[in-house]
Amino acid sequence: MDADTILALITALRNYDGALLIVTHDRFFMRCVVEGENPHKRPWDGDAGSEKESDDSDGKEMSKQPGVVYHLSKARLKVLEGGMRQYEEIAGRASLKLTKVPVRTVGS
Repeated sequence: MDADTILALITALRNYDGALLIVTHDRFFMRCVVEGENPHKRPWDGDAGSEKESDDSDGKEMSKQPGVVYHLSKARLKVLEGGMRQYEEIAGRASLKLTKVPVRTVGS
């Protein structure tokens, strides 16, 4: 999806009052929908993005309780108390394991 479509979907889902099950690898999307981060505040802007709080129809920031982030691994579902930040740490460690190449010695 393009950026405008993602922002529109974030806004629609944030305004939805029902339950959602979101399965995605898009960390930005998860932070905005599940944890309530402002989708218009870019990390490289510092506080400059805080002028434009939200494009929600009522103009307010998400007031609902943030959702819960779960991690499914080895057939076990675990609540991540640290939310997406904790997930990013887990994913970072997993990716480091994938980049380690075993050293093989060539027989003489």
